[in-house]
Amino acid sequence: MGLFSNLFNKTDKQRDDNADPFFDALVSMTSEDTSLYVGAGALKNSNIFSAIRKIAGDIADTAITYTDTSTQGKRVERLLNRAPNNNMNAWSFWFAIMASALLNGNSFAQIVRNDSGQVTGLTYIPNDEMTVKADSATGRLTYQYNKMHLTSDDVLHFKVFTQDGQTGISPIYALQNQISVQSAKNSLMKRFFNSSPLGNSILTVHNSDLDAHAKNEIREKFLQANNSDNGTIVLDDNTDFKNLPVDKSVLETANSINWTTQEIASAFGLPVEVLGVENEHSNNQQSMLNYLQSTLTYYFRCITSELDAKIASQNNNFTFDTSSLFTADPTVSFKMYEDAVVNGLLTPNEARIKLGLKPLVGGDNLRTKGTTNE
Repeated sequence: MGLFSNLFNKTDKQRDDNADPFFDALVSMTSEDTSLYVGAGALKNSNIFSAIRKIAGDIADTAITYTDTSTQGKRVERLLNRAPNNNMNAWSFWFAIMASALLNGNSFAQIVRNDSGQVTGLTYIPNDEMTVKADSATGRLTYQYNKMHLTSDDVLHFKVFTQDGQTGISPIYALQNQISVQSAKNSLMKRFFNSSPLGNSILTVHNSDLDAHAKNEIREKFLQANNSDNGTIVLDDNTDFKNLPVDKSVLETANSINWTTQEIASAFGLPVEVLGVENEHSNNQQSMLNYLQSTLTYYFRCITSELDAKIASQNNNFTFDTSSLFTADPTVSFKMYEDAVVNGLLTPNEARIKLGLKPLVGGDNLRTKGTTNE
């Protein structure tokens, strides 16, 4: 079933991969033909895999808070953070949602409501099982899934990048050239290390006039007899063997290519150090703050804006609790909360509670610059 069947004037093509069922649900486009959808198991670029794993994993790790403190509001918050449906826990659900959105530009979840209109569940819908149509007059989107026709109010439609507000575009679209360069580099290195132990060489047979067939026969027999790791080659007086020198500059150039990694990081909005490229201009704390401010905040808003529009009641809203992102590095956590206390953003006891420490007497007052602890 085709995605965006009448928004994209393209012919649906059948998927021909045999990827793992979980990855198969995360649809990616790895062909220059953007109408061809293949399973994410075919996506073998390690940098793209790392970028998606990092972003999707951190979003899945981060709890969502809801300002509606009513009984129903607490139920919705618990649903988002524990188990959106009977088949997925919250971590798996949000990881799949974000991985699909990053790979494919779009991801979907059906909003399940009871007879009273209260939200009781969210069902993840693989992209290749969803068809989206836009009304030519109103532009309103309708969704078809599993023989059900759903309105826009019944579907969470996440888009990480969009030009028209209706269809999403994957960051991978901007990386076709970079992916081709990395593939060529990897192929070159693979051919080098998979080549014969004899390498590129010349075998000369003296005092002979050999046709093409005879040359092939001699070459095959020579390789069969000597293509081993024992280091010994046996020749007669009429035969000379010489290895051709390896052009190491080509391998050195291929091995030095890291700008593709930097551009992949840029397309996903990641600091380069997240993909293993050293950044001498920032420390660990700066990198974490940059990652939160320039990367995750963008993706958090992509999710919460859709939740606010489709699920939030009245003037309530959803936010991500980012405090957990800093707890992995104690140094970063201590410095962040120290700055918050010094600048009067948190009381000392609020900071201590977030760090898992017991409150202190006299620690409930905000401090400002110029004040000291009496």
